[in-house]
Amino acid sequence: ILLSATQCFTVDNSQIYITASIGISLFPGDGQSADVLIKNADLAMYRSKERGKNAYTFFTKELDDAVNARFELETELFAAIEEENFEVFYQPKVDATQNTIVGCEALVRWKRADGHYVSPADFISLAEETGLIVGIDRFVLQTVCKDLKDFSPLFVTPHPVAVNISARSIAKEHFVEDFLATVDSNEVSHELIGVEITETILMTDLETSVDSISRLNNYGFRIFLDDFGTGYSSLSYLHSMPISCLKVDKKFVDDIFSQQNRSDKIVTTIIKLASSLDVEVVAEGVETREQIEFLVKNRCNVIQGYFYSRPLPKKAYIEFCRNFNKPAFDN
Repeated sequence: ILLSATQCFTVDNSQIYITASIGISLFPGDGQSADVLIKNADLAMYRSKERGKNAYTFFTKELDDAVNARFELETELFAAIEEENFEVFYQPKVDATQNTIVGCEALVRWKRADGHYVSPADFISLAEETGLIVGIDRFVLQTVCKDLKDFSPLFVTPHPVAVNISARSIAKEHFVEDFLATVDSNEVSHELIGVEITETILMTDLETSVDSISRLNNYGFRIFLDDFGTGYSSLSYLHSMPISCLKVDKKFVDDIFSQQNRSDKIVTTIIKLASSLDVEVVAEGVETREQIEFLVKNRCNVIQGYFYSRPLPKKAYIEFCRNFNKPAFDN
């Protein structure tokens, strides 16, 4: 069937090519009735789509278990948003040469009723697929605006907090107006809020994204481009986007000293690119002294990662800032 579907055919003098995604269920092991067999074949078909289409997939119990687990997680996520069962943690950004905390990133955590936290890796992608991420983004921004009032007295200079904004949120009508209203209603200075986006946002709807991000920048919000170099055509965005900061992705930092790839050269290239564009550069996922020494030597002074601190809840983050005392690294 797949081979037949890929054969070219002609409609109104135009050549047409199609592909098929096939799901297969078998009687009697996968179901005793037509309804059950069709439902299970449908599940298998969607797995074929996820695998890139033009494929076939047999239904399995593991596939059924995964779908059921996803459904249960989605139901819980709906309830968690209604009840605001989320917390905002903060991970500091440190200027390694000045030995100062220069800001932080706000990271959402989902706390279940039993007190256990659900890993963001397990629910953020689901929240994005279902659109529930919009409510989460709204909760994080509102919480950050409130928490900033307790952070500001700790620092002589402005201490901006970066919030992650999803493609779903940016695509919403009146996103910029709603974002601005939340910040202004809490009487927070715009310079204290950074907007962290990924290349995925730009790929979704470039025109809308550029317009919204440019407007936020015009209002004084700094724009951070996260996971730089891990998406598609990174350089094409830089000439049209008012980016304030490039973030070196953890996967490149992890492999700086690896003999198997050229991550060290990728990292130094990103740093030089940021310098030539006159934008800040932040390395994230930094865990060792050797990594910091390499980064500082190559003129990336702002560090985010476990070497300094894991993401911390508000009270712990305030305590961390009050007691911060680390040796500075020489350029």
